[in-house]
Parts: sequence; C-alpha cells; structure tokens
Amino acid sequence: MRKYAEVVRDGTDRCDRRGGSPRRAELEIQTGEFSLRQAVDYMIAEVPYMDPYLARYDLEIYLRRPVYGMNYMIGKLQVEQLLSDRAHQLRDTSSLGQFHDDLLALGWIPVSLARWEMTGLDDEVKQLW
Repeated sequence: MRKYAEVVRDGTDRCDRRGGSPRRAELEIQTGEFSLRQAVDYMIAEVPYMDPYLARYDLEIYLRRPVYGMNYMIGKLQVEQLLSDRAHQLRDTSSLGQFHDDLLALGWIPVSLARWEMTGLDDEVKQLW
C-alpha cells in the first residue's frame, strides 16, 4: 500500500503549475523534506511571477494549518466528479457554461450538497447525517 504522501505527490504532479507547485511545496514541508527556505525557493522557481514574500506568506499559512492546501485538491476532485455526473445525466445537452452557472447559483455550500441538488444523487449527503 502506498503512503498518503506518495499519493498526494502524484496528484500534485498532475496539477497545473500555479495550483500544483504550492501544494507540492506544502507537502514537502509537512513531511520534513523541505525547510521553509527550500520551499520558498521551489515556489519561486516553479510558479511564474512568484514574489518571495508572497511565497513565504502562503507557506506560513500552510504550516499553521496542516493539509490546508490539500483541501483545494479535494474540492477540485469533487467538482470534477459533479461535472462528470451531471454530463452523464444530460448527455448531449450538457454545457460547461450552464454547469458553472448552475453550480454558482447554489451559493457557497459543500460540493456534496451541490451534487445532491444538481443531480439528485444522495450517496454523499447520506454520510452527513
């Protein structure tokens, strides 16, 4: 069985540069493989136009709140699953623009609740209560 950090690394390697690099730097700090200075240097090298002060500020947030950045990846995966479920239901009539309009119209609610609202699938929300 693979370690959690290895699975997350695989996921961060597939992310775009702006989203993936900060998450990778966070992970390396959390596992003790990077110092804060090394993580800042990594972000400056990997993220276009990264300011050193902003890199340090962002990384300090991640240090204070372990796995803070991983929540972004989980949310991304949840939205991608919702998009897939909705496209499967609508077949040829699905529209990416309409999907985003519908999702944003629901406001700031958990993706599992948005999935239930948009698709009628309740397997995720059943776990909430």
